[in-house]
Amino acid sequence: MPKVSVIIPVYNVEKYLAECLDSAIRQTLHDIEIICINDGSTDHSAEILDEYVKKEPRMIVIHQKNSGPGPARNTGLDLARGEYTAFLDSDDIMKPTLCEKTVNTADLENADMTYFLYDTNHQHQKSKFERFVIKGKGNELTTEDLLANCFLWSKLWRTDFIQTGQLRFPTEIFGVEDGIFNWHSLSLNPKIAFVPERLLWYRVTPNSLTLNLQKGYFRNIAAVYDRIKENLLLVNKYNGQWKELFLKLKLHSIAARYNDVPKFEQPLMLAEIHESIGNDEREFLQNSNYLPWYVTDFYNALNGCKIAKFKCVINSILRRIKQTLYFQLANLKEKLRKTA
Repeated sequence: MPKVSVIIPVYNVEKYLAECLDSAIRQTLHDIEIICINDGSTDHSAEILDEYVKKEPRMIVIHQKNSGPGPARNTGLDLARGEYTAFLDSDDIMKPTLCEKTVNTADLENADMTYFLYDTNHQHQKSKFERFVIKGKGNELTTEDLLANCFLWSKLWRTDFIQTGQLRFPTEIFGVEDGIFNWHSLSLNPKIAFVPERLLWYRVTPNSLTLNLQKGYFRNIAAVYDRIKENLLLVNKYNGQWKELFLKLKLHSIAARYNDVPKFEQPLMLAEIHESIGNDEREFLQNSNYLPWYVTDFYNALNGCKIAKFKCVINSILRRIKQTLYFQLANLKEKLRKTA
């Protein structure tokens, strides 16, 4: 049995795929398997995978009809034989010691989820999560702090924890499946450990955002939280602090994502929002002091407040400007990394 199963969903990433695969192959921990799921790529990604699997006996390549990253990862989980599981996006890069250092920590602390830090090519301010982990205070982080670190690839998972908890990705929801998986995982009371080192290069590209918008990635946010609520109810956690945290993050996420949806999709998203906002959400909006001004303004605007509508328009314009600058900086940092 390999120590780690590295699961890589692949879709139209011919430009970055070889660098990603090389980073997995060159891990200092050699006892790994690399499971690549070609999710119906239409570029040369499939050919690249087929060439690599001829040379690398630890690789497994599956070709399947395009179904999205969630079902592709499920295929990988069904095949995983490792004691631990690591998820890797096919345009990202593992640092050579990622598997070795996370496994050592997970073994030492008997952890179900082992978090680590990462580098990236986009503008990145240190979060509370990052500051606490660097200072060795990871155990002081709250559930909300852990949920904020939602990327699947930023942690090592004990495979038995995934299988025993019946953790899988939704097949009918595209986008933000990381969040559903993380909420479900944390609701199962995992033993958590931290590695205060940057062990992965997270690459952001404008094309990934365009693809997400075209497939309704952000518009799915209401359905995502509906699924999270279902999972919380299953484990009897939709109460107390978990319920309060759920309502806070749901209302915040919907308001934030609305501005990222193309205008032609906004009427559809509004209909989904109205359907998704129930008595719990309305009561929380009336009585909570935990939501920032732009979130409360968003829901006030939905109820017809003209001042709130004006402020939402201004906020939307500022977000678009920030988004443009975000990707310009990301491209610059990527060029600098390649020339370093």
